Amino acid sequence: MDNSPRWDAAMQRIDPGQVEYRRMDSTIIDPAQRPTRYDYDRYFFLVQERARRGFTDPVRLDEPFLVADVGLASILCRADEDLSALADALGAPAPGARARRERVLAGIEDKLLDSGRGRYLDRDVATDALIDVEHAASLLPLFAGAVPAEAAARLARSLEDAGAYGAPFPVPSVPLSAARFEARRYWRGPTWVNVNWMLVDGLHRSGQSAAAAALASRTVEMVARAGCFEYFDPRTGEGLGAGEFSWTAALVIDLMAAWPE
Repeated sequence: MDNSPRWDAAMQRIDPGQVEYRRMDSTIIDPAQRPTRYDYDRYFFLVQERARRGFTDPVRLDEPFLVADVGLASILCRADEDLSALADALGAPAPGARARRERVLAGIEDKLLDSGRGRYLDRDVATDALIDVEHAASLLPLFAGAVPAEAAARLARSLEDAGAYGAPFPVPSVPLSAARFEARRYWRGPTWVNVNWMLVDGLHRSGQSAAAAALASRTVEMVARAGCFEYFDPRTGEGLGAGEFSWTAALVIDLMAAWPE
């Protein structure tokens, strides 16, 4: 989720200087739908900086950009759960998977939960502060099985809230009422089928099956109307980014199989 508003403050601390590269994405896709030159200057700077450091483990006080991403933490947590289940089914070892899942679950609870407001957020490791920006990634602890029942019900309700994620074609990557919401620009507003797929699963496992079924149905309807695009305008359902996008096609097939009604 590279150009997410979650990273704006941390990115502002970076002075990339003169960075040379050639972008191809904005030559085949409307540039208004892609990250800006400002963003890409910092992406390339970070890649070059990590290469300069030999891709060693980051050092908290010496990194230009270092965050704890609630979305990636949730996906890793679920991946280790699934790896353990596969290992059990095959009678194969999965050394460390369960222990790592428990560590990540504890980290989500201890470091990425704004307990006062019941929200999951990212943490800026450089400042050791929660990043007070809500985003669809804030919902992904559902996918990890990290959300208690009462909190899961509250997150499910946010999908119907017109001031939050209750768009005509959900789930927008940024709440509709957010000042930095941009309906057509990559991870700053558009709906993504891969996020919806994880949320359908997460809602179902968290006891919110009605919300899961509704989101599955609306996701399939959106793609049936617009086609298999990379992402979608959450207000109109228009397909954006690349067309004939394979993960959109694959995940819609899976949703149709799992939620036939």
